[in-house]
Amino acid sequence: YAGLAGNRVVCIDLASASNVWTYSADDCASFSAPAVDGARVVVGGRDGRLHCLQCSDGQLLWTFTTRAAVEAAPVICGETVLCASTDGCLSAVNLATGEAVWTRDLGSPLHASPAVADGLIIAASEAGVLYALGDKLFVKEGPYIVNIPPGVPHSFQNLDDEVAELVVIFPSNVWEYD
Repeated sequence: YAGLAGNRVVCIDLASASNVWTYSADDCASFSAPAVDGARVVVGGRDGRLHCLQCSDGQLLWTFTTRAAVEAAPVICGETVLCASTDGCLSAVNLATGEAVWTRDLGSPLHASPAVADGLIIAASEAGVLYALGDKLFVKEGPYIVNIPPGVPHSFQNLDDEVAELVVIFPSNVWEYD
């Protein structure tokens, strides 16, 4: 599966190098990798929408509209799709229905896919802010290596916008790669 700049999403059979199906939509150019769960393929578009397609035939199942382009690959987590958009919003979308579960405005464009680990959603904004969102207060045992340049602000919050206890974060680089 691949999203293409020509407003198309394609399914290619690698064994025969043939096109199985093509989905087209106005202004849905996609520069991110699709997320696939076996039955569905979800791709973000520069049209400000997530497009969820049936893997077998490319039929559109639903779209979810954001306020800006979706350049980062969506992430499927169980029955939820995480979507980062260039308006700074991180959204959780029901994979079956395409309905919003929640949306958080992080205040600065999001160009990278969120990561999910240990019940936390980690997202980094264009402003250099690293966010860890979870549905409960979290405490992590260390040591961890976190590469955040000195002076870059960071924010850790739970989904209720309550400040979460931050246990391990280093204010300077532990290592760099040139």
